[in-house]
Amino acid sequence: MRDTGRTSRGSSKPRKDTGRRRILTMTLGLMVAVGFYLAIGGLDSNPLGGLLPGFGLQGGLIEDTSFYAKRDRVSPLSDVDLRRLREQRNLVDELARRHVGTPLSAGHSIEDLRVLQELLDQQILKPDQTYELQALGVALGDVLAEQYGLEWVVVDDDVGRSRALRYGEGEDLVFPVTMISKRVEAKVRFRVLDLYEKSGQNVDEFSRRAGGGRRIPL
Repeated sequence: MRDTGRTSRGSSKPRKDTGRRRILTMTLGLMVAVGFYLAIGGLDSNPLGGLLPGFGLQGGLIEDTSFYAKRDRVSPLSDVDLRRLREQRNLVDELARRHVGTPLSAGHSIEDLRVLQELLDQQILKPDQTYELQALGVALGDVLAEQYGLEWVVVDDDVGRSRALRYGEGEDLVFPVTMISKRVEAKVRFRVLDLYEKSGQNVDEFSRRAGGGRRIPL
Protein backbone atom coordinates (compact mmCIF):
# COMPACT_ATOMS: atom_id res chain seq x y z
CA MET A 1 0.00 0.00 0.00
CA ARG A 2 1.26 3.47 -0.90
CA ASP A 3 2.15 5.73 2.01
CA THR A 4 -0.21 8.67 1.84
CA GLY A 5 1.29 10.49 4.80
CA ARG A 6 -1.86 10.07 6.83
CA THR A 7 -1.99 8.58 10.33
CA SER A 8 -4.94 6.68 11.72
CA ARG A 9 -6.47 7.83 15.02
CA GLY A 10 -5.30 4.68 16.78
CA SER A 11 -1.63 5.29 15.94
CA SER A 12 -1.41 8.99 16.97
CA LYS A 13 -0.69 8.32 20.66
CA PRO A 14 2.31 6.02 20.13
CA ARG A 15 3.93 8.59 17.83
CA LYS A 16 3.41 11.35 20.42
CA ASP A 17 4.96 9.14 23.10
CA THR A 18 7.93 8.47 20.84
CA GLY A 19 8.47 12.20 20.42
CA ARG A 20 8.39 12.70 24.16
CA ARG A 21 10.93 9.93 24.66
CA ARG A 22 13.25 11.57 22.13
CA ILE A 23 13.02 14.93 23.93
CA LEU A 24 13.67 13.23 27.28
CA THR A 25 16.68 11.37 25.84
CA MET A 26 18.12 14.58 24.38
CA THR A 27 17.62 16.41 27.69
CA LEU A 28 19.38 13.68 29.64
CA GLY A 29 22.22 13.65 27.11
CA LEU A 30 22.67 17.40 27.47
CA MET A 31 22.73 17.10 31.26
CA VAL A 32 25.42 14.41 31.04
CA ALA A 33 27.49 16.56 28.68
CA VAL A 34 27.30 19.58 30.98
CA GLY A 35 28.23 17.43 33.96
CA PHE A 36 31.25 16.07 32.10
CA TYR A 37 32.32 19.59 31.12
CA LEU A 38 32.25 20.72 34.74
CA ALA A 39 34.08 17.61 35.87
CA ILE A 40 37.07 18.26 33.58
CA GLY A 41 37.49 21.81 34.80
CA GLY A 42 35.07 23.84 32.74
CA LEU A 43 34.63 26.21 35.67
CA ASP A 44 37.32 27.88 37.75
CA SER A 45 35.56 27.42 41.05
CA ASN A 46 33.04 25.20 42.75
CA PRO A 47 30.95 25.93 45.85
CA LEU A 48 31.65 22.39 47.07
CA GLY A 49 35.39 22.69 46.48
CA GLY A 50 36.36 22.58 50.14
CA LEU A 51 34.46 19.32 50.59
CA LEU A 52 35.76 17.33 47.65
CA PRO A 53 39.16 15.63 47.18
CA GLY A 54 41.56 17.64 45.04
CA PHE A 55 40.03 20.99 45.95
CA GLY A 56 41.70 23.68 48.05
CA LEU A 57 41.10 27.08 49.62
CA GLN A 58 43.23 30.00 48.45
CA GLY A 59 42.76 33.70 49.08
CA GLY A 60 39.18 33.25 50.28
CA LEU A 61 38.13 31.58 47.01
CA ILE A 62 37.30 27.93 46.59
CA GLU A 63 39.37 26.71 43.70
CA ASP A 64 39.73 23.38 41.93
CA THR A 65 43.41 22.62 42.37
CA SER A 66 43.32 20.04 39.59
CA PHE A 67 42.07 22.71 37.16
CA TYR A 68 45.57 23.90 36.41
CA ALA A 69 46.99 20.45 35.90
CA LYS A 70 44.28 19.80 33.30
CA ARG A 71 44.41 23.09 31.42
CA ASP A 72 47.93 24.43 31.93
CA ARG A 73 50.79 23.08 29.88
CA VAL A 74 54.13 23.27 31.69
CA SER A 75 57.23 22.85 29.56
CA PRO A 76 60.99 23.49 29.73
CA LEU A 77 62.38 26.86 28.70
CA SER A 78 62.98 27.28 24.99
CA ASP A 79 66.13 28.88 23.57
CA VAL A 80 64.17 32.11 23.18
CA ASP A 81 63.09 31.98 26.83
CA LEU A 82 66.65 31.35 27.97
CA ARG A 83 67.94 34.24 25.88
CA ARG A 84 65.29 36.59 27.25
CA LEU A 85 66.11 35.61 30.83
CA ARG A 86 69.78 36.21 30.14
CA GLU A 87 69.10 39.62 28.62
CA GLN A 88 66.95 40.68 31.57
CA ARG A 89 69.52 39.43 34.08
CA ASN A 90 72.22 41.44 32.31
CA LEU A 91 69.95 44.49 32.29
CA VAL A 92 69.39 44.36 36.07
CA ASP A 93 73.05 43.65 36.72
CA GLU A 94 74.01 46.73 34.72
CA LEU A 95 71.50 48.87 36.64
CA ALA A 96 72.85 47.51 39.92
CA ARG A 97 76.46 48.28 39.03
CA ARG A 98 75.61 51.76 37.82
CA HIS A 99 73.19 52.93 40.51
CA VAL A 100 74.03 50.80 43.55
CA GLY A 101 77.68 50.11 42.92
CA THR A 102 77.49 46.33 43.23
CA PRO A 103 76.82 43.45 40.83
CA LEU A 104 74.11 40.84 41.32
CA SER A 105 74.98 37.31 42.38
CA ALA A 106 72.47 35.74 39.97
CA GLY A 107 70.42 34.54 42.92
CA HIS A 108 73.24 32.95 44.88
CA SER A 109 72.86 35.49 47.70
CA ILE A 110 69.78 37.08 49.23
CA GLU A 111 71.83 40.29 49.20
CA ASP A 112 70.39 40.67 45.69
CA LEU A 113 67.08 41.55 47.36
CA ARG A 114 68.65 44.60 49.01
CA VAL A 115 70.03 45.71 45.64
CA LEU A 116 66.61 45.38 44.01
CA GLN A 117 65.06 47.39 46.84
CA GLU A 118 67.61 50.18 46.37
CA LEU A 119 66.85 50.35 42.66
CA LEU A 120 63.16 50.69 43.48
CA ASP A 121 63.76 53.25 46.23
CA GLN A 122 65.79 55.37 43.82
CA GLN A 123 62.90 55.15 41.32
CA ILE A 124 65.31 54.32 38.54
CA LEU A 125 62.49 52.73 36.57
CA LYS A 126 59.13 54.29 35.76
CA PRO A 127 55.76 52.49 35.99
CA ASP A 128 55.50 52.24 32.20
CA GLN A 129 58.86 50.43 31.85
CA THR A 130 57.26 47.01 32.07
CA TYR A 131 60.08 45.03 30.46
CA GLU A 132 62.68 46.50 32.82
CA LEU A 133 60.44 46.06 35.87
CA GLN A 134 59.82 42.45 34.91
CA ALA A 135 63.59 42.07 34.71
CA LEU A 136 63.67 42.91 38.42
CA GLY A 137 61.11 40.13 38.88
CA VAL A 138 63.47 37.75 37.07
CA ALA A 139 66.23 38.69 39.52
CA LEU A 140 63.85 38.07 42.42
CA GLY A 141 62.92 34.74 40.86
CA ASP A 142 66.60 33.77 40.59
CA VAL A 143 66.99 34.25 44.35
CA LEU A 144 63.90 32.11 45.00
CA ALA A 145 65.12 29.44 42.59
CA GLU A 146 68.55 29.22 44.20
CA GLN A 147 67.41 29.38 47.81
CA TYR A 148 64.42 27.01 47.49
CA GLY A 149 65.52 24.67 44.73
CA LEU A 150 62.93 25.82 42.18
CA GLU A 151 63.09 25.41 38.42
CA TRP A 152 62.32 27.98 35.72
CA VAL A 153 59.65 26.68 33.32
CA VAL A 154 57.14 28.01 30.81
CA VAL A 155 53.39 27.83 31.41
CA ASP A 156 50.84 28.04 28.60
CA ASP A 157 47.29 28.65 29.80
CA ASP A 158 44.15 30.64 29.04
CA VAL A 159 45.95 33.86 29.95
CA GLY A 160 48.91 33.32 27.64
CA ARG A 161 52.52 32.22 27.90
CA SER A 162 54.37 32.95 31.14
CA ARG A 163 57.66 32.10 32.77
CA ALA A 164 57.28 30.60 36.20
CA LEU A 165 59.11 28.73 38.93
CA ARG A 166 58.05 25.15 39.58
CA TYR A 167 58.43 23.21 42.79
CA GLY A 168 59.41 19.60 42.17
CA GLU A 169 57.85 17.72 39.28
CA GLY A 170 54.25 18.66 40.03
CA GLU A 171 52.09 21.64 39.12
CA ASP A 172 52.94 23.91 42.07
CA LEU A 173 53.96 27.20 40.49
CA VAL A 174 55.19 30.63 41.55
CA PHE A 175 55.10 33.57 39.11
CA PRO A 176 57.82 36.04 40.19
CA VAL A 177 58.30 37.90 36.90
CA THR A 178 55.29 40.19 37.43
CA MET A 179 55.46 40.44 41.23
CA ILE A 180 57.34 43.73 41.16
CA SER A 181 56.07 45.24 37.91
CA LYS A 182 52.35 45.03 38.72
CA ARG A 183 52.90 46.66 42.12
CA VAL A 184 54.96 49.50 40.72
CA GLU A 185 52.42 50.05 37.94
CA ALA A 186 49.63 50.16 40.54
CA LYS A 187 51.73 52.47 42.76
CA VAL A 188 51.51 50.06 45.67
CA ARG A 189 54.10 50.35 48.42
CA PHE A 190 55.91 47.10 49.17
CA ARG A 191 59.23 45.58 50.16
CA VAL A 192 61.06 43.09 47.97
CA LEU A 193 62.00 41.13 51.08
CA ASP A 194 58.29 40.72 51.92
CA LEU A 195 57.62 39.27 48.46
CA TYR A 196 60.50 36.88 48.91
CA GLU A 197 59.40 35.74 52.35
CA LYS A 198 55.77 35.31 51.29
CA SER A 199 56.86 33.24 48.32
CA GLY A 200 59.11 31.18 50.55
CA GLN A 201 56.20 30.43 52.86
CA ASN A 202 54.19 29.18 49.90
CA VAL A 203 57.07 26.97 48.76
CA ASP A 204 57.28 25.53 52.27
CA GLU A 205 53.58 24.74 52.00
CA PHE A 206 54.23 23.05 48.65
CA SER A 207 56.82 20.89 50.37
CA ARG A 208 54.40 19.91 53.12
CA ARG A 209 51.68 18.99 50.68
CA ALA A 210 54.08 17.31 48.23
CA GLY A 211 52.45 18.92 45.21
CA GLY A 212 48.89 19.86 44.38
CA GLY A 213 48.73 21.99 41.25
CA ARG A 214 48.45 25.35 42.99
CA ARG A 215 49.53 28.63 41.42
CA ILE A 216 50.99 31.49 43.44
CA PRO A 217 51.01 34.67 41.31
CA LEU A 218 51.42 37.00 44.33
